Amino acid sequence: MLKYYVADAFADEVFEGNPAGVCILDEWLSEDLMKKIAMENNLSETAFAVKEDERTYGLRWFTPVGEIDLCGHATFGTAFVLFRFEEQTADTLHFHAKKCGHHLIVAKNGDMLAMRFPTIAPERYAYAEYMGEGMGAVPSEVYRTERDLLLVYDSEETIRNMKPDFAKLKEFPVGLSVYVTAKSSGNDYDIVARAFWPKINVNEDPVCGTMYCTLMPFWRERLGKDALVARQLSARGGTVYCSYNGDSVGISGRGALYSVGTIFVNGSNEYSISKINTTDTAELCEISVENKRALGISVNIPGAELQILQIRCQKGMLFCRVFDTSVVEKLQFPAAIFSAPKFEDMLNNNPIHLSKAAVALGATADMTGRELVKLFS
Repeated sequence: MLKYYVADAFADEVFEGNPAGVCILDEWLSEDLMKKIAMENNLSETAFAVKEDERTYGLRWFTPVGEIDLCGHATFGTAFVLFRFEEQTADTLHFHAKKCGHHLIVAKNGDMLAMRFPTIAPERYAYAEYMGEGMGAVPSEVYRTERDLLLVYDSEETIRNMKPDFAKLKEFPVGLSVYVTAKSSGNDYDIVARAFWPKINVNEDPVCGTMYCTLMPFWRERLGKDALVARQLSARGGTVYCSYNGDSVGISGRGALYSVGTIFVNGSNEYSISKINTTDTAELCEISVENKRALGISVNIPGAELQILQIRCQKGMLFCRVFDTSVVEKLQFPAAIFSAPKFEDMLNNNPIHLSKAAVALGATADMTGRELVKLFS
């Protein structure tokens, strides 16, 4: 089983911004399995992260049709989840983008998260009739990057009311995605934009973080500003705060947690361990085995090389071996004692002692901790 989160990136509240699927892993899954999970989630991107060093994570992003080299909103969503559930004391997180090699940084900034992404300046490109036909409106200027196509329009209303022919966009000979943008007509925002990705089966990305790697340097030259406020005019909508830093672009916004769930993969005997709270002397985790849940408590004894691991189930407890074996028989509830330095070992290894109550409940010496969690729950 895998713990799975959905966070709305660049959203002031749930149902705004861009929902990102997030899986925090102990080790990488196979590429095929990550593709299948992203396809099943059917969000524009699902992010997979593995811790590599202190506050540094490897990061990969998958669309419903395959892996992508860079994704802003799913990086934001991953950082949002990590800050909330795994790295509560951290102010900054670093990400190593495994496909493109970029070093990405996300930091807390008041009630927002600020990402630092590479500047991707566009170059002027020739207009072709298929562009106007596909978008339903002729752009005033055309630009492109190595990956994406950028179409510039003269009015916000054109962007807002645009109804592209996605079948035609799929046939564009250039651009994995198509970005459209215009200067804002109001005072709340500097620019407006939308992002279309039908080539990867995402007709419109509600809020596309990487688009602002290109829009920030482009509009900086036009408006003479090093900081811009952008509004993405998708149906969900979202606000992005951008800043220019030479070879990097600051991309900031707010986020909202939509859901926390479990993905059942690799058979019914899998388990997950999710941190709830950590201090210098203790750690509280949720242990999940199939649909059974228990609390895992790890306590470090100050001044001694001793750690107590305890999994509290509804009907009983599992301990690491810190007691004399005779203590087991005095417990008033089913219990099993392990030789286990960490929760993973408790769940995977066989117990070394069982109480009579545990045996009466059906526990046997060849059971693993996972089986005992299910039995005692």
